[in-house]
Amino acid sequence: MLPIWRACMQKRRPGMDLNGRWPACVWHSMVPLLAGTIACLKQAKSRSFPLLAGAEVTGFLICSTPIEAEGLREALLNEQAGAFVSFEGWVRNHHEGRTVRGLHYQAYETLAVAEGAQIVQTACAKFEILDAVCAHRVGELDLGEMAVWVGVSAAHRSAAFYACRYIIDEVKENVPIWKQEHYEDGDIDWLHPE
Repeated sequence: MLPIWRACMQKRRPGMDLNGRWPACVWHSMVPLLAGTIACLKQAKSRSFPLLAGAEVTGFLICSTPIEAEGLREALLNEQAGAFVSFEGWVRNHHEGRTVRGLHYQAYETLAVAEGAQIVQTACAKFEILDAVCAHRVGELDLGEMAVWVGVSAAHRSAAFYACRYIIDEVKENVPIWKQEHYEDGDIDWLHPE
């Protein structure tokens, strides 16, 4: 039996999306399509995701531009879902008593996408959920900007809450994304993963 999932090892790069528009966010997600076949999807930032219509959107993506949470939420809509839970992580102005003025995220993208997709796949198997997506920013972020977004749809709220918490905790712990904090006094410091 062939595995349903395979990692998309394509690198994020500027250029036009599948619809001839300039992408603001490149998807690195595994999307099950008809009869268990797989397609790698690269989709531009948009409030509508025409290529996702009718497909399960289960995956992990890296974005170099602001995360469009509403579009991701819409992609998770499912008539079988009675619950939707999301988590947004934002850049805050402090860390361990120091004033933070911004962040820079870097990722080993190929491995980050593969690890993130595996975490989402595990959550789908472990909890009774319908779909899940996690998006993480890379690059420079200002205070208040969204750094990470997780969305989960499920028939019942309990599974959605547990799966959402599981995904964000595992991504923070295991995905090779490094955070560099820029402090008010001019110092910088790299954090996670250790």
